[in-house]
Amino acid sequence: MKKLLPIPLKIKIRNWTPLYQVAIICIFVVAIVLRVVSVDLEREIRIGSDESLYHYAAENLLKYGMLTDDRLGEMYQGSLQPEPATTLSPGYPLFIALIYALFGHSTKFVFVAHLLLSILTFWLIYKTLTVLKVGKPYIVISLVAALLYPGFYYNIDRMLTETLFTALLLSSIYLFLLGREKENYYLFGASAVLLGAATHVNAFAFPLLLILIAILVVYESNNRKRMLANIGIMAGGFLLCMLPWWIRNIRTFDTFMLFAEAGVNPRIWGAVPYYLDVLTSAEGRTLSEIVDLNKGVNPTIYYKWRIFGFFQYMWGDIWDEN
Repeated sequence: MKKLLPIPLKIKIRNWTPLYQVAIICIFVVAIVLRVVSVDLEREIRIGSDESLYHYAAENLLKYGMLTDDRLGEMYQGSLQPEPATTLSPGYPLFIALIYALFGHSTKFVFVAHLLLSILTFWLIYKTLTVLKVGKPYIVISLVAALLYPGFYYNIDRMLTETLFTALLLSSIYLFLLGREKENYYLFGASAVLLGAATHVNAFAFPLLLILIAILVVYESNNRKRMLANIGIMAGGFLLCMLPWWIRNIRTFDTFMLFAEAGVNPRIWGAVPYYLDVLTSAEGRTLSEIVDLNKGVNPTIYYKWRIFGFFQYMWGDIWDEN
């Protein structure tokens, strides 16, 4: 029995590479097909939603050269005087405006771009795992998990920031890891610029800069000169990307603004049960006041809803009532 045991193990190892290649190809084919069938290019965005906020922000950028908070399109239609916004990050409206300028003022071109970005994101997950030298079985498991994640499909034909943000963030991480592997300054610079672009889409990307710098400090301490050069490139590239936004805020509002001021909605999702009027419940109140107002009837049930409410948005409306 002891002599027979190594035989199947050798066969398994010898046959793993072609099986791995076939598995990767099949996963990518399924991922692309599912993305293609998930997107509805003809879907109309709902006026008054976050989608129309970004749509009209892009239209006003092209019409007035101004970043606006114009959810209902009143500034675009001329019924309201255009005013610059402090509550909106510029990255995603600029992205949409570029698409409108190049291909025409139709949301379907944005959804096509989302489709391509989602495929790119899946490829970046694979490439990041290979750069990290993750074992082949674990790469397959990770890709299957990414393949089954519903948020990727949900967000493709939603004109929201998630698809662009994820693609930019993963691109930055991949180029950073590749830059460390190849000791290439240009890759670090590209990583920093992409991280800055991701921050312009969503400020949640900013802490990653601190994490990447910490990685350089820890893992390149044996070569102090190279470590400082790489940190300088990462910080410099990021600052260069953020500079136009800071200059715009100083010139427009006479104040330094690190990032866009968040709107009220991200603070209160999950804090107000869905059967109540979220905005009315939140109007003129702090987050703690909103919580106190809504938990009074039954705190246990309220906190169950609060946890559920945050998770259902985090996972992309898996349990949406529609």
